[in-house]
Amino acid sequence: MVSIFFECEPRKLGQIALKSAEGILKKNLTRISIVIVIVVAVLLFAFIQFPIFRTSSAQSDLNTGIIIPMFSVNYSQAQVNEVIQAKVANPTVPFIVVVNHGNGPGSSYDSQYAAGIKTMQTAGIIVLGYDPTGWGERNVSSIEKDMLTFHNWYHVDGIYLDQMVNWEFNSHGMYLAPYYANLTQYAHSLGMTKVLGNSGADVPYYFVGTVDQIGIFENAFTPPLQYLAGWHLSYNKTNFWFVSYNVSSPNPYFVASASDYVNYLYLTNGEHPYPYGDLPPYFNELVSDLAHLAPLTIKSESFNGSAINSGFLVTVTQPDGLSDTMFTPSTFNVYRGSTVTVTVQDHAGFVFDHWSDGSTDRTIEVTPAKAMTLVAYSKTTVRTTAVVAVQTTATDGIPVTGLWTTAKSNGSVAASGYTPFAFEANRSTSYTISVSSYQNYSFAYWKNSTQPGQKSINVTPTQNVLLDAYVKSNASTKPTFVTSEYSKSSVTEWGLVISAPSLIGLLIAERIEPNDALQVDKLEKSS
Repeated sequence: MVSIFFECEPRKLGQIALKSAEGILKKNLTRISIVIVIVVAVLLFAFIQFPIFRTSSAQSDLNTGIIIPMFSVNYSQAQVNEVIQAKVANPTVPFIVVVNHGNGPGSSYDSQYAAGIKTMQTAGIIVLGYDPTGWGERNVSSIEKDMLTFHNWYHVDGIYLDQMVNWEFNSHGMYLAPYYANLTQYAHSLGMTKVLGNSGADVPYYFVGTVDQIGIFENAFTPPLQYLAGWHLSYNKTNFWFVSYNVSSPNPYFVASASDYVNYLYLTNGEHPYPYGDLPPYFNELVSDLAHLAPLTIKSESFNGSAINSGFLVTVTQPDGLSDTMFTPSTFNVYRGSTVTVTVQDHAGFVFDHWSDGSTDRTIEVTPAKAMTLVAYSKTTVRTTAVVAVQTTATDGIPVTGLWTTAKSNGSVAASGYTPFAFEANRSTSYTISVSSYQNYSFAYWKNSTQPGQKSINVTPTQNVLLDAYVKSNASTKPTFVTSEYSKSSVTEWGLVISAPSLIGLLIAERIEPNDALQVDKLEKSS
């Protein structure tokens, strides 16, 4: 027998908060934007207040797979065989196994260990080596040494960087996004194809891309669907995965809904402090649930067949009542053979007329036995709304988040929130946008304005608008902001994706097409 020991550290949000605060108090930061720490109670309250909407523009058609932390104290060939048998029985389900040989590759080569890894790879399973980062405090050369050892001894497919932070600087003042990006680059240079980082909690949105995929949840319960949604909707689901322990049995409808948001997941009945010692008794059932998902795609078109992006809001409700709301076009995962309810709502000036099957009812039931596509037709073709987005940057070029932003129309507040901030505006309506100073940050200027020192900016959107506000720091130590998880926007290779709250209680996940100009259509001087 070969000892494979791992002292499991399931992350809890309170622990994350303490660790984050400790790292900040140890030094005077010269550059800092935001550390997002939200307790579960606050999250659940926010979920009740704001429904989460999404669009499939950032959604992958790839099947959601299973990630298996093989962290048993004793190496088990029986466990390896069970994993292989499940993969062979469900070939469409992607498998990742993370192996840990004493908190890394171990001190010496082991032929039995190598044989098990090779056998799993032959069956089509991706095998990753466990490599802890010490919450951004571990020396890069030590981490890379473990990577090289895993590569030379066991020829693993990739690396699992555990203890990934969800704050921005370590205790030495090192900015941690490049820290993880450089580790990923090194692993790729060795020929490894996949690098996973495990924070176990949510991360700043600009950590996306520093590793191939980020573990955004690890706890003794399953994550609320709204937690998996939020700002993550701005990115392809292939960027995210999660694990949950202390789960007595899997719910196939939760598995279906959760698979809309993540590329890999894992559930186990294991308990703290060592939840990953054995496979759960329902392991085969969980894999089978993933294999029995069918994509239900909802599109929107005009009568002449022209596609309408972000045209309608569509809600799909699973048989047990779990529901998901997205903008068209979107794809929902449903359990094959189950009957789900589909409801369409008018949005942005588009008015529902009928479904592609001829039904004029806004709510219909369908029972997909395989992939299915429905089209909702609109009797109108003119969009009446646009997205106005605001992002803030320090004058030294570092992104700053968490500054309160207000949009007024005719003297009344139309929307407000923390940056990055976005709201759905009525086209051809004038809005006055202002960004408030906070602690040591004060407003400097609008990039979009030719008026130096202009504190607010007027915009009358005829299409989607992105505004840049620059702020300056009045002290060497920058404040740490604690704000909502949902006020997020980001620019990707295909355009701007926004997920942000407005006062009407609507969270928008609005795609801006690449050929849409990101511009301010009308700027006016405002004091």
